[in-house]
Amino acid sequence: MALLVGKLSDRGLIERRIHPRRRNIRELHLTDSGRDERTKAEQIVSDLEQRIHQSLGDQHYRQLRELRARSSTPCYGRCGGAGPLTGSNNSG
Repeated sequence: MALLVGKLSDRGLIERRIHPRRRNIRELHLTDSGRDERTKAEQIVSDLEQRIHQSLGDQHYRQLRELRARSSTPCYGRCGGAGPLTGSNNSG
């Protein structure tokens, strides 16, 4: 996590600030450039979603969304402790 924060900070996308009441806590805030990049990324994702939806049609797109939601839901120990997609028991 520290490496990612460092890279985002180096690129001027986030800044570290001292918490106003708890001086030992550092907060991460998007800069104006970071907000601009987030807006661009959200538009790219939206465009991709629309293209996928058009390509698959309503029924298959709905099925894809359901499968994506299921695969990203925590498995709470049913996955051998490895996560929802990499565990040995992904039956549900």
